[in-house]
Amino acid sequence: MLNRHLAGFEVINRSGDPSIRSILAELELAVANEYSIEIKYRTSHDEQPRNRVIDPYGMLYWNNVKSNDPQEGEMLAQYLSKFPVERLNQLTVYGGDKPVADVHKILPNLRALSMATLKKSLLSYFAIGWTGYVPPACRHTELHIPEKYAPWLWGWPNRFLNRMADADTRVILVAGEGEFSAGFDTPEDIKRLPPNYTGGIWTNRIDRIAPLFKNNE
Repeated sequence: MLNRHLAGFEVINRSGDPSIRSILAELELAVANEYSIEIKYRTSHDEQPRNRVIDPYGMLYWNNVKSNDPQEGEMLAQYLSKFPVERLNQLTVYGGDKPVADVHKILPNLRALSMATLKKSLLSYFAIGWTGYVPPACRHTELHIPEKYAPWLWGWPNRFLNRMADADTRVILVAGEGEFSAGFDTPEDIKRLPPNYTGGIWTNRIDRIAPLFKNNE
């Protein structure tokens, strides 16, 4: 367990709410030892709680993955290589250029995103997207598109989103100019989305945003 922490593996936020530390400690053990746990949960529409078995080993926080240390990429790839293929298909590695490149080299089918991959993807699409062709750099990956620059993409929003979906690429819209962790965090932010937008969005306040979409179902 200690070795995992020293390697950057951590579930508990040390500055988090002390009242839930025991729960997070149990999750951390489950992640480290790769065993399933049973939880009780209740949605806003449930009168009684439900039981569910989850595999929390897919829930982790990798410290400093945004650094540019290639060794961190190798360590993360080694850990993720234990995940089932279907779980890897749900994930995206996001961080510094060198560690992300190393992860992608070891796990080429895992979606990987860094500033270098994003620039390559967008610049290649800016150059030839008008033809309808989706360049290789835009395929089977994840793109974080700054809200300010999204309208400059050929076919934005619907045609672009459809092209990326056909290329097995996730599109995440980031608020404003795409500054670090700039999210759609208020109802007013959501109003800026294109009509009938079907891509993903970056948010730091899922507690505020999720009910807005649930109410529209």
